[in-house]
Amino acid sequence: MAMLEHLLELRTAFDAFFTFLVTRAGKIEFFDYQHQTSELLHPFAHATDILSAQDYPTLALFAPVLQKL
Repeated sequence: MAMLEHLLELRTAFDAFFTFLVTRAGKIEFFDYQHQTSELLHPFAHATDILSAQDYPTLALFAPVLQKL
């Protein structure tokens, strides 16, 4: 129940955000943030793929992957 109350408190901010998001400037800014976030998280996704391919990732594998992050 508290989460719904908090959502109602933030309704004005959400309305303003989504109104901005449909404007040309909002679309450009959102695309830019989306692109930057994707670039930022790509190394973490790659490390997850490498480590999850092993049944039991060893320290010899984990250390170099972690160092590249």
